[in-house]
Amino acid sequence: MPKIIGIDYGEKRVGLALSSEDMKYSFDYKTIIYENKHQLFHDLKIICQDEGVGRLVIGLPLDQDGQLGKKAQEVKEFSQGVSEFLKLPFEFEDERFSTALVKQLNREAGKSEKRGKKEIDQQSAKIILQTYLDRKHG
Repeated sequence: MPKIIGIDYGEKRVGLALSSEDMKYSFDYKTIIYENKHQLFHDLKIICQDEGVGRLVIGLPLDQDGQLGKKAQEVKEFSQGVSEFLKLPFEFEDERFSTALVKQLNREAGKSEKRGKKEIDQQSAKIILQTYLDRKHG
């Protein structure tokens, strides 16, 4: 069964997580720092081919009231473009609280607030993907 990749999209960095083959668990994978979308799409294509990915789960940053704001519109545009480029289907997962949850978990674990943004992006992608997996494959 193809894996699922979780994506926490940002203007400069994209955090990634991968599902286990049984679709029960997500694992933080890496963060891509990119200059342009062309580079990002190609990097994602290589990763998806190498890891046997068959679906994208992309975090959708809804406003606190659940509405689509400017950032969510940017993510929707990215999602359409990357899905067409990779020829892979995608689904959205609400990511409103993923970064805040990562920061809270790090504080509770006694980890420094100065942890790299790259690691936070990966952990956010992991939470986005795990939420999706729990909802779909629970």
